[in-house]
Amino acid sequence: SFVSSAGGAEPVLVLGIDTATSTASVGLADGDRVIAERSLGMTRNHAVSLLPLIDATLHEGGVALLDLDAVAVSIGPGSFTGLRVGLSVAKGLVLVRGMAIAGVPTLEVLAQTAAADGGSVCAVLDARRGEVYTAAFCCRQGRVECLYKAAVVNLEDLATRVPSPCRLVGDLVETHAAFLRERLGPDVDLIPGVSPSGAVV
Repeated sequence: SFVSSAGGAEPVLVLGIDTATSTASVGLADGDRVIAERSLGMTRNHAVSLLPLIDATLHEGGVALLDLDAVAVSIGPGSFTGLRVGLSVAKGLVLVRGMAIAGVPTLEVLAQTAAADGGSVCAVLDARRGEVYTAAFCCRQGRVECLYKAAVVNLEDLATRVPSPCRLVGDLVETHAAFLRERLGPDVDLIPGVSPSGAVV
């Protein structure tokens, strides 16, 4: 967690950025309190849409760039180009302002987004060419703890990495739903529509 510039543990104003998937998401939080969040499906590439998205999120939260204490950014796995854009923008903001920066694993962000009800969550992202990025987490009191570290596995072998029962989240749920239902069985709930969240980052 971040420490304030005064050296204390009081809440800090953090901008969260995620560009690991086709959805760009930016969040603004003051400590544990989310002030604003905006997400945008990739109608244009992240290089074009990210800075306006950050500006709109700051405006919605009534915060100026100079008010920020830190930037958090997802570090993958995910789209190489998307991650490069997010990391470059985060680094640029930090250099201009002299803020703290933190990298956050994308699969952990996905799991945390679905962690509210407790239990196990497995996050999966399509790595293309029949492979999958995946990690499994146990949710306790709204926080996630790693069960299985992030790995790249063959889609056919995914079932060996998924705890049962659990919730499965990530873009693979939309693109391979029928295959996943057949292979993983009824104790694995497929949760569609979950993308990494800038507010969670």
